[in-house]
Amino acid sequence: MLLDKVDLKLLYLLDKNARTSYNTIGRQLGISKQAVKKRLEHLVSKGIIKYFMTTLDLSCNGMILSQIFIALQNSSNEKKKEIVSYLKNNNKILQVAVCEGTFDIFFGIFGTTNSEIDIELSKFTTAYSGEIKEKKIIFFLETRLYTRDYLINEKRALNIINKGFHYRNNKLFPINKLEMDILKCLAEDTRMSFTKISEELKTSVQNISNKVHYLEDNKIICGYNYLLNEKIFLQYLILLQLGKLDQRLEHSIFSFLETHPNVIFVVRSMGEYDFEIILECRDLAVYISFVEEFKQLFGKDITGFIPLHVTDFCKLNFNPKP
Repeated sequence: MLLDKVDLKLLYLLDKNARTSYNTIGRQLGISKQAVKKRLEHLVSKGIIKYFMTTLDLSCNGMILSQIFIALQNSSNEKKKEIVSYLKNNNKILQVAVCEGTFDIFFGIFGTTNSEIDIELSKFTTAYSGEIKEKKIIFFLETRLYTRDYLINEKRALNIINKGFHYRNNKLFPINKLEMDILKCLAEDTRMSFTKISEELKTSVQNISNKVHYLEDNKIICGYNYLLNEKIFLQYLILLQLGKLDQRLEHSIFSFLETHPNVIFVVRSMGEYDFEIILECRDLAVYISFVEEFKQLFGKDITGFIPLHVTDFCKLNFNPKP
């Protein structure tokens, strides 16, 4: 699908903050707010933007994040759809994706303890034991979420914006009922107005505004962005195993990744793999070039390199449901 420069700049601005008003975007694009609204509605109706999302730092609430990669036993398409549906409908699972490569599906489970995560994973493996050929698990130590600078053909700025949602050594942050209800509203509808939230929660608009800014200032709300259609914007996930991983190597890898305009998400993980890298592009050649450069720089340290082509991000929701 053809997208002009205005569409791409609109996507770029929304990626920086998906709650930005039509007026503000219009001024930056040099078009009217009505034209912005029409273009945005077109991007959504045509499925270019799959959905908007609010990223929350669940570690501030004591949550542990895990990710499980599953290879299936020659499962039928119907069985695969059944498995995806099972995962999507589980409130403890915040992420579900279908992919091609070594694994067929990956999903994320969150919980307050490893035992809680193990219980949910055991339910899944028991239900579909006959379909699972292989499974691998990682735990998130730190995440880094970057803006889509490639949309406007720009190099990533020196003052890099990181909207990561999970950090090492985070302190617990108390969240009251109203704040939790606000987070649920924004997780369900990222662009919901303060007026509508105030009506739903039966409190003043000013109170909602104050609370949201408080949650943003304290990094509970990490950002507002969206998920793009993987058939239009190719998405690749790389699982990386390293031999000896010290602070110097970790810093070098992060430094390289954060300067690449097509790298949008990086996880420093514990478990089967040391890093997870997500790269997004409109041309396969960009991905190939990235892999070649990365291996040239870090090849001697790599013991495992597993590329996955993400074909459908079925679910990505930070809604803190019980």
